[in-house]
Amino acid sequence: MFVSRRGARLCVASSEQLAAMVRLGRLRLHREEDAFYSAMQSVVDLLDRPSTAA
Repeated sequence: MFVSRRGARLCVASSEQLAAMVRLGRLRLHREEDAFYSAMQSVVDLLDRPSTAA
């Protein structure tokens, strides 16, 4: 599943469908290691924020 930065669902596909999208040039692989780390760090930062609800 791929979602936008706001969490809206953009695409749900099986591994076979993703492979077909790559073959058709509709999807490109992002191999930079920093992307996963950056996403996980954003989640950790969000969870570490103090809650504003009391």
